[in-house]
Amino acid sequence: MSDRPWDDLGDGWRSFAGGRRWRMTPDGIELGPGEGGEGLVRTRGEPISTRNLWADFGPMFLESAGMYGIGADVLCTIAALESAVDPARRSHRNPKSVRYEPGYVSEERSANKVSYGLCQILLSTARGVAGLTPWGKSFFGRETMFDPRVSIILAGAVLRNRWNRHLGDPLLASAMFNAGGVYQSDRNEFHVRTHGEHRLLHTAQWFNDLVAVLRDDELVAVGYRRLFDLPETSRAVA
Repeated sequence: MSDRPWDDLGDGWRSFAGGRRWRMTPDGIELGPGEGGEGLVRTRGEPISTRNLWADFGPMFLESAGMYGIGADVLCTIAALESAVDPARRSHRNPKSVRYEPGYVSEERSANKVSYGLCQILLSTARGVAGLTPWGKSFFGRETMFDPRVSIILAGAVLRNRWNRHLGDPLLASAMFNAGGVYQSDRNEFHVRTHGEHRLLHTAQWFNDLVAVLRDDELVAVGYRRLFDLPETSRAVA
């Protein structure tokens, strides 16, 4: 019996609990038929936000990728999905993003109800994976988690800590990061629980934008290509 979290459908296609299918290709995530189109779906227009995100924080994504064996492309996609737009710089992401959940009182009393930083990590989660980072539990709080390097390293630690739930698959890694695990749901086409029914479609769009932007960047050594033994592509950068 396979220990992989997805069902193999043949020719690289996979699905979860009978939901919408997808597969990894050298050019990104190819989706089967469904909402938002099929194939190598992308966001509309030029991937300006993606280019800016990598330009602003690329070395940090590479550092975290090297520490935890997570694709830099996956980490960058997580940041794109989680963070808010920087109000001072259009088309850039805000490393000081904050999200409070209902019932938040204080960091001491409700650390599981506030998320900080570029990758929007719950304070309780940050403290829970502290042993996988260069810092101790007491290090984490509002100001330290606003540091984009800290946030990106934390994202790598979270993904590594629950590796067996996603095995490096970008869609399932995104679901795990968002919902705390890979669970069945009937609220979206992929049958994977997420907060927001379009989360996995948006994951594929942002991820594919990033693959196009970084296609010829020899420093990236894109993680999912190694993991799924996919060939490199020689197409030009989008």
